[in-house]
Parts: sequence; C-alpha cells; structure tokens
Amino acid sequence: MTAVGTWSTEQHVQSVLLVSDGFHLARLRLEAARLGLRAKTTPAPMSPITPGSPTEFLFFLREGFKLPVALFRSLIKW
Repeated sequence: MTAVGTWSTEQHVQSVLLVSDGFHLARLRLEAARLGLRAKTTPAPMSPITPGSPTEFLFFLREGFKLPVALFRSLIKW
C-alpha cells in the first residue's frame, strides 16, 4: 500500500480501486485512508481459499490480528 500511496501522490491520483481477496478488503480501506486515498474495494472473483477449509480458518485468524493493527495505524497516522 505504501507503493500505491507514493505512486498516487506522484500522479496526483486521489481515488483508487483496490481488488483483493475478500478477507483483506477492510484492512485495505484503512491503509488507503491512512495514505490519504479515497478507496473503493471489490473482492477478486476467483479466491484460492476454499470455504470451510483449514486455510480459510488461518486467513480469518491472521486478519483478526492485522485489522486492529491497521486501525491503530490509521488512527495515529503511522
């Protein structure tokens, strides 16, 4: 996201469309806001994560830790 923020500043772009797996969208919006971007998000149409799989559980677990960190970073502008 830092690279997107740098590029958008250089190109005078203020709004971006971010496409990622649905697990990451809330965190991406927070990171974009922290960088001063207005972001629209959309889930990628083909997720490699199988619903109900151990991999899905691990993604939920990881995002459960990463999302509060992203929120904290956006609140303190770090």
